[in-house]
Amino acid sequence: MSICLHACAQPVLCHNDFHARNVLGEQRSGTLRLSGILDFEGAQAADPLMDLAKTLYCDPDVDDAKRTALLDGYGDPARKDWRKTVDLYYLLLSLLHSRILVLDGPPRQ
Repeated sequence: MSICLHACAQPVLCHNDFHARNVLGEQRSGTLRLSGILDFEGAQAADPLMDLAKTLYCDPDVDDAKRTALLDGYGDPARKDWRKTVDLYYLLLSLLHSRILVLDGPPRQ
């Protein structure tokens, strides 16, 4: 498993909160195009697959159809076992969120 996490050649700028509410789009010639990305306050240097994992699994608005579309649009990461790496990052994110819930309690409404 550790080889999956060490396969990133170098960190890149990751948004760290990439979801539909932080994306702007516009219609051009009948096609929806990305026109902007908002909210970079949590950006960090990291493995780009960490950003992908967080978007795929931590956004409550991403269902199976959206997940498939996102992966199709993302393209081939050209890394061996990249899906295992994404799953490991998802596990890590789940553990971090669980720790926050235990320490801070559920979010206040």
